Amino acid sequence: MTNNNHHFDLASALVDEAAGHLIGRDDADTIRQAFGVELEIFSDTDYCSIEAREGQTLLAAATAVMRPGGTLKASIDMFRAGDLMFWATQHQGADVMFWAKGREHYNLTAKAGSDAWVVSTFSSDTPFDSLQAALAFVVAHEAAAVWNEVVA
Repeated sequence: MTNNNHHFDLASALVDEAAGHLIGRDDADTIRQAFGVELEIFSDTDYCSIEAREGQTLLAAATAVMRPGGTLKASIDMFRAGDLMFWATQHQGADVMFWAKGREHYNLTAKAGSDAWVVSTFSSDTPFDSLQAALAFVVAHEAAAVWNEVVA
């Protein structure tokens, strides 16, 4: 696990690597060394999917697709934060949204054009100035929910 207790940076590196595979660039060894992970790469001429694992644990995944006309689209599919797996649910429009289910459902939304993120649960929407702050909140919130279940 990274010092940040999340693997978003790894997922971002996988996006670049997946896109790079489609244009003839391969930096997989650099990612393996920098993050200490094993990579599984599934690729053909117009599609590349990469999964990063630590043993049997999936840490992050990304996909790149070359569309007709040569337009490249690459995105994060999932990343892990604490014990939660955040899955991409929206790459349409300006904002990007990830979803995770722990003791609660969490929507993590990146606000386009800023560093701001919003964490939404059934009970509230909480804005944050950074991804690190948003994920720290989610991990702490989930840990508290687990603790409350144990002592209840």
